[in-house]
Amino acid sequence: LIALGLGLALNMLGVPRPAPLGSLAAAAMLLATVLFLFAIGLGLRLSRVSCYAREAAALAVVKFIGVPLLLVPLAALAGLGTIDGGLPLRVVTVLSCMPVAMTALVPPALFGLDVDMANALWIFSTLALVVILPVLYFVLPLL
Repeated sequence: LIALGLGLALNMLGVPRPAPLGSLAAAAMLLATVLFLFAIGLGLRLSRVSCYAREAAALAVVKFIGVPLLLVPLAALAGLGTIDGGLPLRVVTVLSCMPVAMTALVPPALFGLDVDMANALWIFSTLALVVILPVLYFVLPLL
């Protein structure tokens, strides 16, 4: 938190970031992602994924239908469709249809919740992109 606060303060004060730090930050984020996925893989039990088919279906309905049906009209009412050729509205549409992020796997591990279910929902929502991306391809030009 201290590092985040310091970086935010330097950014707000207009202190220019040295060029090598940009490359270092990109490399650090890539390394962190790889380590995070490695840690997830260590705790992942693929044999348990099929046990949560009903929960995964409920998640899919809420995440890929309910959330966009709620957020996209709200974003349109807020006028995001009239800004920059509707780009902000398209961004809201894409983000509202994205799968559960891998960061959703951290709280179950930290707080002793059902890690197998969290892993199953993460895998299912990520695999759902096979359907979601073609739908977005045809819907986004209409916005």
